[in-house]
Amino acid sequence: MKDSTQERMRSVQLLVGRTKYCLSHFFVLTPLMGLKSYAAAVLYPDSKRLERKSIFQADTLIKGEVTDEKGMAMPGVTIQIKESNRGTITDASGKYSITAPGNSVLVFSFVGYLTQEVPLNGRTRVKIKLLESEQNLNEIIVTGYTTQRKKDIIGAVSVVSAKDLQQTPSPNIMAQLQGRAAGVTVSTSGDPSATSSIRIRGFASYGNNNPLYIVDGVATTDITRINPEDIESLQVLKDASAASIYGARAVNGVVIITTKHGKSGTTSLTYNSYIGVQQVPLRSMPPMLSPVELMLDLIQLPGQVRLNRCKH
Repeated sequence: MKDSTQERMRSVQLLVGRTKYCLSHFFVLTPLMGLKSYAAAVLYPDSKRLERKSIFQADTLIKGEVTDEKGMAMPGVTIQIKESNRGTITDASGKYSITAPGNSVLVFSFVGYLTQEVPLNGRTRVKIKLLESEQNLNEIIVTGYTTQRKKDIIGAVSVVSAKDLQQTPSPNIMAQLQGRAAGVTVSTSGDPSATSSIRIRGFASYGNNNPLYIVDGVATTDITRINPEDIESLQVLKDASAASIYGARAVNGVVIITTKHGKSGTTSLTYNSYIGVQQVPLRSMPPMLSPVELMLDLIQLPGQVRLNRCKH
């Protein structure tokens, strides 16, 4: 009886020793009351003291201002903490404030400007200057009888270049436009010779919903005969402000097509060909069972159908 009691005491001491060892290497994350940081509770094996050590940096209030290249305040700029869903926007004077860890990275973005990432590195005030994206804003848009830069247009306009159209091999310009412009729906019956229909932002009336087509400044109702290789650019005017120059004819939107013109340089030749089949000849159809032959096979072999009794 005495030996079993001693063995039990040794087992208890061994268990207590292992528990102390595990607790000495175990960290319990506990949120500090009133703070947005965290701490670790550490139990030291050589004493009974319990200490808290900060392992995450507390959030700090970051303030700043966003301006353009001319030093003008930019309202509505989006500021977001990288790899986080927390963010804010600038006010009417271009100023902002956000709480973020001192070692985080702020991402500044605005339509028409280059996105910038700024590491804080412990700073509490960040003032930056956004640069314009020249690649998109200097694109020339044809609107009515004039041409404007994309950054000066307030209407809804989609631009499709000739390079984008050539990525879809089709002899029909309408089929090539499908999926290339937002808010533009192209539907077709699948027949190679059938005419596709274009709808800009849905149906506008119970009658004719076709948009107005402008080819090199001339209004037309059919663009299916235009060679896609002759198109240099295509613009889609989708709202009233962009298509107001054309009046009531533009109630369903406007599709403006600019064809290619002669350029200086060496001569180049490109050849493309397309073949479409409307109806498959009967001699090319594979031999198949008639309804009567199919019923006879079902009667003779229930659950099985022999497909080798085809007529030749």
